[in-house]
Amino acid sequence: MKVVSVLGVGVVLTLCTAPAFAQAPEREPFSRSYVSVLAGATVDGDSTPVFAGEYGERVSRHVQAYVNVAYFDDLMSVTMQNSLVAASALLSDVTNSAYRFSGRDRGIALTGGAKVSPAAIRAFRPYVGLGFGALNLSRTIVEESLGDVTESFVEQLGVSDGNILSTDTSSTKPMAEAIAGAGIVAGRTYVDINYRFRKAFHTVEPIEFSQLSVGVGVRF
Repeated sequence: MKVVSVLGVGVVLTLCTAPAFAQAPEREPFSRSYVSVLAGATVDGDSTPVFAGEYGERVSRHVQAYVNVAYFDDLMSVTMQNSLVAASALLSDVTNSAYRFSGRDRGIALTGGAKVSPAAIRAFRPYVGLGFGALNLSRTIVEESLGDVTESFVEQLGVSDGNILSTDTSSTKPMAEAIAGAGIVAGRTYVDINYRFRKAFHTVEPIEFSQLSVGVGVRF
């Protein structure tokens, strides 16, 4: 996918050049705060789009606190996807009618943490960071001819992968993330290129993935 390739090149260049910037004097101080909107994709297994908003504020010369809200189009596990296929076959055999179920787990994550940066050189500042928060999953199940059957599917079939209980349609899990990237400024414009590794806890099926994103915002 072209978007992932371009983002990957940007992140690799950022990480490779970071040591050189750590030895350079800070020529242009970065603004104290920024707000940005980011877009990208997960890059493990089936790629899914990611959209996010972020607010950051410097707490010292080299440390910046941030809060990030991210939307994931689909984080449904392979186990649950296979269960929907099995449920389709079982119900089709029992009723002698064709059923085809599909679904997705839309995710919203709220995380906060800190980014640590060496001295900036001109308008470029590489960083690494760590954050913690929570991930909410909301499950939707659709039957090809009937449309949205989430509620009836949960009540009558009770099929689940354990990440969301068989009697529920949503669940919230704790989450941690590690970040590496770079901020670039041009006037009041703030550009952010970053890689994130995110992992949710207390899940039956693993929810962990890599994410590449590019953001554009305003510094003030």
